[in-house]
Amino acid sequence: MTAWKGLLHKDFRMGRTWLLTGIFIVVAVNLFIAFRVPSMEKRFGWSLLPVTLHLFYWPVYLYSSLQVEAKQLHQWLHNTQSALRLVTSKLLNGLLAMLISLLISAAYPSYLFYILIREGHILVRDGTSAFSAEWVRFGFTALGSFLWISLSLSLLVLLLWSAYRRLNPYTGKWTWLVTAVGGISLLLLFGKWVHTDLYLWLTQWGFIPYTLPGEANVTPYIGEYLFDFLLNTGLFFLSCRLIEKVEV
Repeated sequence: MTAWKGLLHKDFRMGRTWLLTGIFIVVAVNLFIAFRVPSMEKRFGWSLLPVTLHLFYWPVYLYSSLQVEAKQLHQWLHNTQSALRLVTSKLLNGLLAMLISLLISAAYPSYLFYILIREGHILVRDGTSAFSAEWVRFGFTALGSFLWISLSLSLLVLLLWSAYRRLNPYTGKWTWLVTAVGGISLLLLFGKWVHTDLYLWLTQWGFIPYTLPGEANVTPYIGEYLFDFLLNTGLFFLSCRLIEKVEV
């Protein structure tokens, strides 16, 4: 347990500069918007941009942390901890950094949203409060989906980084090209796969009735969530296995 805590603390220190730099950029952008954008509605719209870009925070954070380890790869891989623990530590630290940055980034647009509601610039359907249970549930659902997509992107980055390190001794200077072609090919194949009848048969079961605030409806299925979970789990363990096989 002490070794695990030490690993988490080491990865946190490694990513601390990235976290603080990101927070500084978010605050600077929001201050620029506050002083340079005259309209309250436009301010609110532009302030959502840093929040939306956090979708890529976790994968970029993970890639940055892995690249730091690449400079001393033999020390990292010869750690007494397993590859699974090494990668899990980085993922957990990336999640923590993302949540802290996302919370700070969302503070300003949340304030603007409250002001726009109070002044009547944003009308809520049927007089329902913007802070009702319906909207709160929608907010947590949206946050969960946001984090899940970001995690999926992070695991894809992890797989490509692991494949690159595994292939490098064999393909040399062409490793980046082989990895890029392989990654693009996998994405294209997956894009075709999700439109097949077999994919629909495997995933579109267990309908979850859910209505968004307003007029829009969504049709989530338990099968889709289960498929995504199994896919991400497979990417994670495959990446860890590739890392264990990396030659240093």
